[in-house]
Amino acid sequence: MGAKRKSHYLQIWIACLIILTSGVIIGCNKKTDKKKALSEAISQIENYKAKHGLYPLTLDSISVRVDNDVYYSVDSMRQAFNLAYTEGVMNVNTVSYNSSTGKWEKRFNY
Repeated sequence: MGAKRKSHYLQIWIACLIILTSGVIIGCNKKTDKKKALSEAISQIENYKAKHGLYPLTLDSISVRVDNDVYYSVDSMRQAFNLAYTEGVMNVNTVSYNSSTGKWEKRFNY
């Protein structure tokens, strides 16, 4: 009986490990997909500035489509912009792109 019980616990442990690992892999893929999609939007925004000298007030004005959970803001002089989205359980992190630095930053919200 003891060997069967150990075997049963081992099977449950392996199944949980597989589920956890696949969840981590899927989560990482979503993050890279989001940044890749936003990188395309960033290049369109930068192209707009190269042509017009200013960043657009809204993304809709230049027909750039992003997810509803992506926030775009521009400074008062329209010389810098910020793209941000939340991630994690209960939106615990904010990931943002700052055009002034050209870098992605991640902040803990709480």
